[in-house]
Amino acid sequence: MAEPGALQHYLELAEEVRSLTSNIVNEVSPKFQVANQALPLRDRMLIGLALKMYGSFECLVKDAKTRRSEAMHHLKTMVETFIYFHWVGQDTKDTRARLVFAAGCHRKTVFF
Repeated sequence: MAEPGALQHYLELAEEVRSLTSNIVNEVSPKFQVANQALPLRDRMLIGLALKMYGSFECLVKDAKTRRSEAMHHLKTMVETFIYFHWVGQDTKDTRARLVFAAGCHRKTVFF
């Protein structure tokens, strides 16, 4: 079992990560909004996956603060997204990005 106060230390670290990430997103976002320049699907997929990882991280921290068990779901989502991110990132073309996109579309179709 973790030492008392360990959660507080982790939450402080998480807040620092959240702050740094927020600063990076605020700095980089305007640079991607260049007029008449569409990013390749691979790059858009990597950006989307990175944002999903960050969103899951924020939810994980929020649930960890209140000691909710749902935090584990967010951790699982972060790990899965991390794996997809690195898998898509290894391909210099759009092939893997298209496969991830197609799998996502298929799951939504099945769901609805």
